Amino acid sequence: MDSRVEELTNDYIVEMMEVHLADLRESSESLKQCSLKIVDLSMETTKIMNSLDASDRDTMQKYIDAHLEEESICCKGLYLAGLKDGIRLLKSLNLL
Repeated sequence: MDSRVEELTNDYIVEMMEVHLADLRESSESLKQCSLKIVDLSMETTKIMNSLDASDRDTMQKYIDAHLEEESICCKGLYLAGLKDGIRLLKSLNLL
């Protein structure tokens, strides 16, 4: 894929994911409950992280950052796969 097309596609995916995530956060009770758990655990996690020595804290932060980056890449990939699946479906139904 051309780098400019790839960049535009990525920008579109990020923007649409933000829109859909905002809608989901408003409509999903289970996501609201999960978000509350994260807030509660965040405070406890901060205390634990602050109790670690600098080297251990840095290692933990790198692990968390890598995990979040992996999740982001997976979400974008799944969103793109869903777009492609939707287009294939519309083509198979002769709607495109």
